[in-house]
Amino acid sequence: MRVVYLSASGHLGGAERCLLDLVAEIRQTHPGWSLHVLLGAPGPLSARLSTLGVPPSVLAFPDPVARLGESGASLLALGGKLAMPESR
Repeated sequence: MRVVYLSASGHLGGAERCLLDLVAEIRQTHPGWSLHVLLGAPGPLSARLSTLGVPPSVLAFPDPVARLGESGASLLALGGKLAMPESR
């Protein structure tokens, strides 16, 4: 299974610490799963993810999306999922 997480921030706040716990648990319980994390900005979260064996990719959000923050980016991702038909 392939799992991709999106984090708007590369900093270590509460949500990012939960993400680290989640990644560590999945890495331990399902070592064969392919885990990926996409960060909207570089920061200390990158190094912590790398120590868990999940080096992240950093893809800076366009300015309008970055101004929306994490909740706005999540809404855009949900909107894209709703707009795209599911492949079977």
